[in-house]
Amino acid sequence: MAQDVTALERLEEHAIAVDARAIEDEFARIWNETASVNEEGAAVRVRVMNLVAAGADASDVERFESVMQTLPQRHPCRGVFAVAGAPHEALAATISAHCWRTGTAKRHVCSEEVILSGAPGQERQVASAVLGLLVPDLAVALWVMGDPASADGLASRLFDACDSLIVDSARAASLSGGYRAIARLAEDHDVPCLDLTWARLAPWRALIAQLFDGDAGARELEQMREIAITGGGPLSSKGASAEGASSEAALLGGWLASRLGFALADVASADGGVSAALYDGTRSVRMRFVPGASPLDGVTIRTSDAHFAVERHVDSRHIHVREMWDSGATRRIVEQPADDEGSLIALTLDGLGELATYREALAVAASLVSG
Repeated sequence: MAQDVTALERLEEHAIAVDARAIEDEFARIWNETASVNEEGAAVRVRVMNLVAAGADASDVERFESVMQTLPQRHPCRGVFAVAGAPHEALAATISAHCWRTGTAKRHVCSEEVILSGAPGQERQVASAVLGLLVPDLAVALWVMGDPASADGLASRLFDACDSLIVDSARAASLSGGYRAIARLAEDHDVPCLDLTWARLAPWRALIAQLFDGDAGARELEQMREIAITGGGPLSSKGASAEGASSEAALLGGWLASRLGFALADVASADGGVSAALYDGTRSVRMRFVPGASPLDGVTIRTSDAHFAVERHVDSRHIHVREMWDSGATRRIVEQPADDEGSLIALTLDGLGELATYREALAVAASLVSG
């Protein structure tokens, strides 16, 4: 939670008929009553976007509510969770509101939540209810909470209403299938596709880039010989394996190769992992993927005269950055930023300018996991 934001309370939570007008009237009543009894300061009803979460099943409600505890602090919004897999005979709705105290001023910033649930087969009715609840003239971000390759049914009825699509490639049952689905969704619906796994990699990408700043860093890049990425299970031509291949590892490899201007020449199994040959026309670099204990344990880059490493310390949640030269070594420790889904969604919405870089990394990652 931001230092200048203090959680206050959930103002109200109750079931209500699935009727857009009735829900709007109920929210208006809540805010009017809040303003009339609030003695500490003004309650500001702020909405700069709509967040629609298409749940895979009813158990995703908790994930949605957790996101709504953090996301509105950076992107005030109306949040609508929708699922058509709940054990109800008819559509059901629950509404609630949250407020936060911001800064030193006596001001409360508030946001709204609506949870819509229907039985299997009621996708059309649930989607219609969602569309009726969107705040007009505000951007709509659609969060597909399950496997990107399974974004059909309810989610597919909402694609044309969204301005951006949020997915998580780490939730794909098959990495190759998940990557293809993400690329296809972006192309078919002409919408930015934002990947939470890409957001998880933000601190890694920044720290790796910093290692090669300046003229000395550029010279080391010219002398690069090997890249080793440790994390998840072994990558394979079948995508995610029983050991759990890591989208973080594949996307980081895709980012490194695409940013350095390397083309992927071949991919082969090696020592329980994968080895890939990269070429830029004049030299080759070996990229190895090594199974690890977490989705991404670390990356090591070897040049002719140095050894660079960025590694996660699991217990402390810190990232260790090391440079090792013949003349000595340096080391620093960086705190890993928050990686809960609310923080990651905020980061993806802030990073729309990285879309071209992500697409290039995704294309290489798709080649890596498909062999």
